[in-house]
Amino acid sequence: MRPAGLPDLAEILTWIPDAPALERWAGPGKTFPTRPELLWQEIKATHENAFALAQGDRLLGFGQLLPRPGGASFHLARIIISPRYRGRDNRSSNSSRRGKLGDADCLHACLRSAGPCCGISARYE
Repeated sequence: MRPAGLPDLAEILTWIPDAPALERWAGPGKTFPTRPELLWQEIKATHENAFALAQGDRLLGFGQLLPRPGGASFHLARIIISPRYRGRDNRSSNSSRRGKLGDADCLHACLRSAGPCCGISARYE
């Protein structure tokens, strides 16, 4: 996982086919069609709150970590996975990676255990 940037958002826009899909992912009131620079501003993305899940030079997913009022917890927002990797479980019992968790495995486990993306939050002490 690494901080996201405009090139990541440019690729993500290729995953979003129409205005209703953009609204489901980014929320209401976003411009469609759009440009990465405009959407970056509209979703209030920063290099501190926007993250890219990548494997080498392949972008696998994106999400934002937004503070909730009061600052004691965060909201995982705008989670999106590349259409190439949706619905796949790349882990196998014969995998040479068995027992080695990477970022993709951690995100997969988090989303599977927590249920729907909306409402997932992380609390720090």
